[in-house]
Amino acid sequence: MKPAVKIGLGVAGAAVLAGIVAVPLALRNHVKPDASVERGHALAVEYCSRCHAVEPGKTSPVADAPPFYTFAQRWPLEDLEEALAEGIMVSHQKYQMPVFQFDPDQIADFIAYLRTIQVPAPKAPEPAGAPGGGN
Repeated sequence: MKPAVKIGLGVAGAAVLAGIVAVPLALRNHVKPDASVERGHALAVEYCSRCHAVEPGKTSPVADAPPFYTFAQRWPLEDLEEALAEGIMVSHQKYQMPVFQFDPDQIADFIAYLRTIQVPAPKAPEPAGAPGGGN
C-alpha cells in the first residue's frame, strides 16, 4: 500500500473515532438533562410551584413570590442549603409558605436545578447626563 493511502486511511480512521466519541458526549449534554437536575425540578414543582415560577421565563402565580430563575440575583444559591435542610418557614401576611425539610440528596438536586435556570440580572439604565446615558 502506498504511504499516501496509509496516511489517508489513518486520518479517516481518526476522524471516525473522534465522531464515535463526540456523538455520545453531545447527546448526553444536549438531549437528556442530568437526573439530579430532573429530580430538583420535580421537587420545585411539587413544593414551590403553587406560588413561585419554577421554570425560566414564567411569571410567579403569586406576584410577591420571586421566580426561581432570579434567585441567584438575590442570594447566593449555596445559602439556601441550610434553610432547605432545617425547613424553610416563612410567613407572609396573605400566604403561608408550606413547611418542609429536604434531605441532603434532595438539597443537592434542588440546587442543581436552580443553577441550570438562573438568568443574569438586567443591567440598570445609566442615569441621564452620564457618559453614554442618552443625552
